[in-house]
Amino acid sequence: MVCDPRVDDFQEDRPMTGTATDRTVATCVFGSVARGDSDGISDKDILIVSANSAQRALESAVWRARGWSIASYTPRRLVTMSHAGSLFLQHLKSEGLVLNDEDGLLRDILSSYRPRADYSSDVSDCLEALRLIEGCRSTPLMSYWAADVLFVIFRNASILHLANDRIYKFSFAEIAQTLRERGNICSDDLQTLAALRKAKAAFRSRTFQPTDAWPTVDGVLRIMERVFGKSVSRISAFHSSPASLDDPYFSLRGIEKLLLEQGLTEDSPHRSDAVRQVWKMIVDPRAYSWDIKVHHRALADDIHNMLKGRNQAKLLIPGTGATMDEAKQLILP
Repeated sequence: MVCDPRVDDFQEDRPMTGTATDRTVATCVFGSVARGDSDGISDKDILIVSANSAQRALESAVWRARGWSIASYTPRRLVTMSHAGSLFLQHLKSEGLVLNDEDGLLRDILSSYRPRADYSSDVSDCLEALRLIEGCRSTPLMSYWAADVLFVIFRNASILHLANDRIYKFSFAEIAQTLRERGNICSDDLQTLAALRKAKAAFRSRTFQPTDAWPTVDGVLRIMERVFGKSVSRISAFHSSPASLDDPYFSLRGIEKLLLEQGLTEDSPHRSDAVRQVWKMIVDPRAYSWDIKVHHRALADDIHNMLKGRNQAKLLIPGTGATMDEAKQLILP
């Protein structure tokens, strides 16, 4: 956690606080902006901590409107993550730029945090999400979707992999360079990984190139097989539900895959509140992290069955109040 005069640089973006009881407990910039190595395709990441859900939502909306990507947690949730040895806490501890910290709560959480000694099982769990790439339709849109998902998998698995040797790197460029120095990848691989990052940014900004990103995706899959020993064929069939993935975030990305392959994007004219709610979670997963964690399995399975035409039961989509039959009539051709 860095004490830095650059805190003043963010005063224009900071929302006005309310009463003392409503104030956000802490805000902390992290990622490339905090490190000072951001470029034109970097995200702007900020942590918002408050036990007050309304205040978290209000402040998140203000920062999001100004182009920031929000990570929003309660103090209790951060403490739980700290006890579990989450490397997100190490990220904040190493590079976070604190804008405010009421009563030093964030400082105390980070000062007591200790990373775990072994993240091997986490690496394996992360690599399970590679199954999402299997059976992907060979279209330009899905190539950029696959690049975005693969970027997250490679970055997260590499962070965990290096942490096993007490090496804590969170910049994608530093991760790649460290793997190069350790002999895990070669110089040509650095260019492939840089291309992956650009394809990821293109998907998130919806600024696709005329050519697809499959050569880059295939190149990174070969890199991952060498680094992690995990082989994936993106042309193989993938029929299982996204709910079979334990990780809530990647389960949600599986729902996204199903929707995109049906031609249903966040901009499609959905009359269904259910599908609009799903897309809110997909495009801004951090803002709905708890809902995703609680409901991702049922949500993923129901959407999967709905789109495949296998579910005729009157099942509710969690948190939406719409039945699957209603949603099916509203979104399917």
